Amino acid sequence: AHFMEIYKGKGTWCRRKSVDYIIDEIKTVRKQYGLKLLYFNDENFSMNKKWTEEFLTKYIEEINLPYICVIKLSNIDENIVRLLKASKCKGVLFGVETGSLSIRKVLNRKDKDEEMMQSTALLHKNKIASSSYNMLGLPDETIDDSIKTIKLNSRLKVSYPWVTVFKPFPKTELEEYCIKKNYIKRKEDSDDSNEGLTFFDKSLLDQPHSREFFNLSRLFSLAVKFPKQEKLLRKLIKMRPNFLFEMVFLGYTFYRELFFMRRPVMYSFVTGYKNFMIYFKNRKK
Repeated sequence: AHFMEIYKGKGTWCRRKSVDYIIDEIKTVRKQYGLKLLYFNDENFSMNKKWTEEFLTKYIEEINLPYICVIKLSNIDENIVRLLKASKCKGVLFGVETGSLSIRKVLNRKDKDEEMMQSTALLHKNKIASSSYNMLGLPDETIDDSIKTIKLNSRLKVSYPWVTVFKPFPKTELEEYCIKKNYIKRKEDSDDSNEGLTFFDKSLLDQPHSREFFNLSRLFSLAVKFPKQEKLLRKLIKMRPNFLFEMVFLGYTFYRELFFMRRPVMYSFVTGYKNFMIYFKNRKK
């Protein structure tokens, strides 16, 4: 609502370039710099099926380079997935966010587990890798809710699950909800001790289980891989945040950057090193 207010009177909320414009833009970049892989970081890539079908058809004919894109599971069907495969899509990213129905209501999301299962089944059938976006430490969330998120990712057979610790954007409905529930203070009433924190740092919310949420974010990929180890996981996340948990997280980050995002080895290494330095910087606070 806040962003709609900012752009009020400036046109429709969602504006999309034409298929031909995007194709020509890709050709220009390919000619000037050379391209081996594209990443379409557009959350609305699959929103308009007619546009998506037209774009993918022309992409096959005129570009035909491997790529990764962001999709919404509820917006894909068998034909879209077939075109993704034919156009050399190597991986898709999509939001799961939470496996808890009660927390989905807080997020105003209407996703259904069954529909997500059907969509990911199409991706598996066409051998398209997947990476999911998830959040921990959401307002009103419990550890049981977090476990549901882990189990859902496991049932969806997500190739590369990804998770962040929830932090509300200013002037959004979720921030107002957190203020109303006394999870956070208004910015003018709080100090700046949290400035510079990222989505991979500790939670800003004053609620139970903050330590567990943070530890779980470090062990999330392993938890999705081994969902039957729930009892052990519940014990581990009660420990103090430690170097071993951080190495698991950083190692998985490097692995995902290298094999799913297909970043160059040096780029992945540098990214991992920077995150490693952030860990030690935050440890001293």
